[in-house]
Amino acid sequence: SDAAAFLRLANEELSLKIPRERLIAIAQNIGADVAFFVSGLEAANVRGIGEIIEPFEDRLPAIEILTSAIFCSTGAVYNEFRASFMQNINAAQAQEMLRLSSEQLLARYDGPLLNDLFAPCIKLYPQMSKYRDMFLSGSGSSVFFLK
Repeated sequence: SDAAAFLRLANEELSLKIPRERLIAIAQNIGADVAFFVSGLEAANVRGIGEIIEPFEDRLPAIEILTSAIFCSTGAVYNEFRASFMQNINAAQAQEMLRLSSEQLLARYDGPLLNDLFAPCIKLYPQMSKYRDMFLSGSGSSVFFLK
């Protein structure tokens, strides 16, 4: 999100007038999820490495974010997910989840099913297990919980 904030700020403050679509294309070359944060959308299903953005309307729940001092490598967490956890995903269930609002997801599913990266994160960084009852934001080390 820092890279996205910089792109948006530079575009605005330097009066570059780069259209949002072009900024998103630039963001895709910078890193995963940067394009989503450049888009300015509040809610979207983001796939791939952040380059596929499917916006949707959602009433976002009130959350509180906590950032721990534990370092979590994004690359390492994703590599562990691909190596040890990705094969356990139920594709039909994942497709169903894409159609649900945040409120519906929270009502129907337990936290572990909504937290794909938490298990690989905890495997690599066992000290993160103290946040098991929260939701991982990205690949860590920030977590959030419902207010």
